[in-house]
Amino acid sequence: MRQEIILDPRTSGEGPAPINFFWGLEDQDGNVIVQYDLESGEENKIPTANFAAWNSFVWVPFRGPEWIENINALQDKLDSPSYVEASQMPMVQVIPKKGEFSRITRRGFVDYFDYYECSACGTTFKWVEEDDDRIAVCPNCGMHNIWICDIHGEMNPIHMANGEHRCPECEKTGIPRGCTRVKNLISKEGLQKRIHYIGIVDNKFEVEIGDDRIIIRSL
Repeated sequence: MRQEIILDPRTSGEGPAPINFFWGLEDQDGNVIVQYDLESGEENKIPTANFAAWNSFVWVPFRGPEWIENINALQDKLDSPSYVEASQMPMVQVIPKKGEFSRITRRGFVDYFDYYECSACGTTFKWVEEDDDRIAVCPNCGMHNIWICDIHGEMNPIHMANGEHRCPECEKTGIPRGCTRVKNLISKEGLQKRIHYIGIVDNKFEVEIGDDRIIIRSL
């Protein structure tokens, strides 16, 4: 199975994944604070990372392009910027019962995966061996690795279950000989960074936003 992939530098580089939601908090007196100033884009620090008696809390997806540009322009000036980008997910608001304690946080994930880069056309793709797809082939130009027998030259080898690639002509003589692989497809390791947005009501439940879904878990 071959699946072409496009490596997103925003989520596959060394920096953090872009932020898609910002938090908002309402205290018991009705005062509201949000993560970013709604005009300038200046970032505010969360009042407390611990559980507190918030009247309500909310995770809001970024929408306005001008505001996003303002925030990212300010982040450009920082040594360790955290860029933001728009999301089509809905806003999520939680209103705890009076006296219940709640908090918000984010969780980061890093997923590692193997992929190939074609030396001929530069296409990047994933490949999983299947019965009718025994070797990796570039889905764009058809390039694949080739195998060379020291005696018979380039061959279509016998792909053994143990990972060997044997020359079929040498196999007929009863003296098995492995083929040398010429790597036209470069094997690489990629990574994908993700952020989930969490709201917790202490000893009650947890709301998790991420991967285009919203999950509510009982605690």
